[in-house]
Amino acid sequence: MNRSVVAASLLILALAEEGCRRRRRGGDDDDQQQNMQQPGMMQPGMQPGMQPGMQPGMMQPGMMQPGMMQPGMQPGMQPGMQPGMQPGMQPGMQPGMQPGMQPGMQPMMPTQPGGGGRMGVARLSGSITMGATIAGALEQGDNTLEDQSLGDDYSIMLMAGVPVTIVVRGGPRTDQPGQMVDSFAMLGLNGTTLATNDDIDGSNLNSRIVFTPTTTAMHTLRVSTAGSGLKMGSYTVTVMPGANPMAL
Repeated sequence: MNRSVVAASLLILALAEEGCRRRRRGGDDDDQQQNMQQPGMMQPGMQPGMQPGMQPGMMQPGMMQPGMMQPGMQPGMQPGMQPGMQPGMQPGMQPGMQPGMQPGMQPMMPTQPGGGGRMGVARLSGSITMGATIAGALEQGDNTLEDQSLGDDYSIMLMAGVPVTIVVRGGPRTDQPGQMVDSFAMLGLNGTTLATNDDIDGSNLNSRIVFTPTTTAMHTLRVSTAGSGLKMGSYTVTVMPGANPMAL
């Protein structure tokens, strides 16, 4: 066979084999490109919201996990609390304030012997309206106050700037027949004592409160007895509009 023919045949075979190899390489490259992750695609094990490179449990920038503190929070503070607030306090409350108290109010404590106990801690015996007179009695089963005296609490609506006169008259004692109840009256609002009275004067054991409220709200009138200890008996309460320092 002619040598030139043989050489041409070998060249054709070599070119054909090289073409096959290139086609095979092109197919492999296409497969690799198809298997590459497209933008926004999740990798195996990733959870919704995770960014590439993040592992399960990792936080994204700016995210907080439950229980983590926000900037400026102190240990023990809950979300929404301001520095200096204690658990259970509401926004605007100051340390030592009780629920329902307004800024500037102080917890009520007895200012005279008798009628002990903090206003607002006892159950109500009823309500009194302006201009009314009601009858009641201190007896077993009533509220027992801190000094062991008995007390009846009544709600009374008062208007800011409108004076009121309250007179509590003691009736016969049931625990010591022949004696009269030495009444003790206390007027309060949201746990704060506003006014108290034991005796109208040295010879009158009834109680009289003349008061002008600064807040329109439901106040509390407590009827008790002077001095500590258990004393029982009847009484009447009269609520009069206006200031009447001579009412008996």
